[in-house]
Order: sequence, then structure tokens, then C-alpha cells
Amino acid sequence: MEKTRQDLLLGLVFFAALGILLWATIELTGLSMLQRPTAREAVFPNAAGLRVGDNVFVLGHRLGQVGALRLDSHSADRDARIRASLVLGEPIEFRDGYSLVIEPSGLLGGVQVQIDPGKGETILAPDALLRGSVRPGGLDAVGDLLGDGNVQRDVKAIVAGIREAIDRANRGEGTLGKLLTDPKLHDEFLAATSSAKKSLESIERGEGVFGRMIGDKSLGDAVADTVRRIDDLIQKLGSREGLLGRVINDPELADKANSIVTDVAATTADLRSGRGTIGMLFSDEGVSSRVRSAIAHVDSVSAKLDDPEAGAIGAFVGKAELRARAEQIVVDIADSVAQVRSGQGVLGRLVFDDRMADQLERVLNQVSRAIEDAREAAPVATFFTVLSGAF
Repeated sequence: MEKTRQDLLLGLVFFAALGILLWATIELTGLSMLQRPTAREAVFPNAAGLRVGDNVFVLGHRLGQVGALRLDSHSADRDARIRASLVLGEPIEFRDGYSLVIEPSGLLGGVQVQIDPGKGETILAPDALLRGSVRPGGLDAVGDLLGDGNVQRDVKAIVAGIREAIDRANRGEGTLGKLLTDPKLHDEFLAATSSAKKSLESIERGEGVFGRMIGDKSLGDAVADTVRRIDDLIQKLGSREGLLGRVINDPELADKANSIVTDVAATTADLRSGRGTIGMLFSDEGVSSRVRSAIAHVDSVSAKLDDPEAGAIGAFVGKAELRARAEQIVVDIADSVAQVRSGQGVLGRLVFDDRMADQLERVLNQVSRAIEDAREAAPVATFFTVLSGAF
């Protein structure tokens, strides 16, 4: 009984190991047990290190492996000297524009086949021969690049330039050469480095403007607040808020601004062409001469005003005696106005005394009636004068 149990356990372990091996084989080969593998024939210019068992990818999905490789060295077609059998886990329709590329599978070596079935309208026959290409690896690309004659000349020129620069530096030529060979410049460089180090240490201690900006939280908050305000201002400028925002974003206001600019340009053109009074001042020499003459006369009058012997106004301004008389006249006028306002004198009574005003009004009315009576009596007096003269 014990032996039977051991044999059963050993059988289970064997079949489990066989199942794991089968699953690993399927995963590593990319083949499916539910679908029959499909083999497609393809030709390449060279194998580029491709081996039987290397992976085959379709649009980045591993779908099979290389089943066989054969060298056809006698082929007249140089791009078809390697024939490969690609075993795919499921049928693939190849269309016009397809591509098969042997490419590196990683930095540590190894290659793989990458397939793009294409998007053309024509579907190739299942037994059609596929043609592929080879994508060189990193080292191959570098080798091809260095094998180009033009690139070799450029590399030689670069190496020669670097060698010349090193020689010049060794001779003490140029900034780098002087820095390497001149002790004074070397010391100055060390001093500048030391000063920069001290400045950085000062900034780390929070000293100075930059130190406060880095270490002072309140100053940092102030700077952040300033940045926020600038951002708000920019956003307002992007909208129609405020005058500048309207000037930038309001088409109607922009048209008005353009109209103003156009009017200013037209006015400037008129001034240059001599139109209008101000334009004549700029362009007409006669008007300009008259303006200069008028300014000269004004200067002459101003000079005479400062000269006490050059007229009444000058004397009034420059002579103390006349100024004293003028001041006295002003004082007398002020006294007279004060007397009038207080009702003194005939004029004061006429202006402020109601009874005097009523009497003056009655007198004026009587005079007016007397004049009217004289006008009415004038024809009668003339008649009697004529009649008495006749007799």
C-alpha cells in the first residue's frame, strides 16, 4: 500500500513537470496548441546573426519563431541570399506595403524578426515569397558611419582641432592656456572661486537680498504674492476688464484707437505739408519771420517795462515815487468806496438812501413832464409869434 502511494505521488510529479515543460515550450515559442502553426517563406540580404528559434514579432506581439535558415549563395538576387522559414502561431494576411525586418533584440546581442502585415488593398497569396531587410545594430551603425570617407575626414579634422587646442593651452595661449600656465591668473581664479563660495554660504545663512529671498519665509510669501498679482494682471489683460484689457481685447475700442492714430498721422502730414496755421509756422518762412518779429517785439516791450525811463508803464513799474502815488490813489478809491457803502456824501445817499432815491425819482419825473409840456406848447408859441410879426 505504501509502495502504491509512492508510485502515485511520483507519477503526479512527473506529469506535473511534463505539463510545466509543455507550457514553457508554448510560451517561449509563441505557438498555440489550439491553432495549427503557419509557415511563411522569406528572403533577406543577410542573416545578421539570425538563428533558428529566434522570435518573430507581428506589430510588436510575439507570434512565432524562426523555423529554418538556408544560405543560397548562388542566387543572382543579392537581396535574397538568405532564405528563412517563419513559423507563425496563427495565419497572417500580408498586404501591399508589408515589411519584414531583422533587427537587434537588445543591447546585449541577439536579433529578432519584426513583421508589419501592411495596410494595402491587395492581399498576397498564402504561398507568396516574402522579402525582408536588415536593420543594423548600434555597433554596425557606428561602423558604417565611421567607414564613410566624409565622416572619417570630419573626425580627423575634429581630432586635429582638439590636438591644436591642447597644444595652444600647453603653450599658454588663450584663456584656458593662461589659466593653466599663468600663476597670477590662476590665483585670481581661485580668489573668484573663493568669493563665489563665500557668497553662496552667505546666501545659505540668509544674508543679503538673495539670502532673504531663499531663507526668509515672509519675503518668499511676498514674492509669491507679487507673482500672483502679476498673474491676475495678465489674466485681466487677457479679458476686457480695465482700460488696458479693453484696449487689447475690445475690437470697437481698438478701432477707435486706430482711428485716433490715423487722425494723428493725417494731422502730422498736414503739418509737414504746411496746411493750417501751425503748418504754416513749420513750413512758411514768411509766417515764421512774422512770428519771430512778434516775439522780438514782445521782448522789446518787456525790456521797456523794466526800464523806468522808457514810458509810463516802465516808470510806473520802476519808479518808487509813481508807485507810491498809485498806491495812494488806490487807497483814496478804497476810502471813497467805503464812504459810498456807508451812505456818506451825495453818491452814498443816492445809492443807499431810499428817501433820496425817491426824491430824485420825483424830480426826474417832474423834469420829464416839463419837457413834454414844452414840446406840446411849442407849436402854439410859434403860431402867435408869426401872427404878431404879420401885424
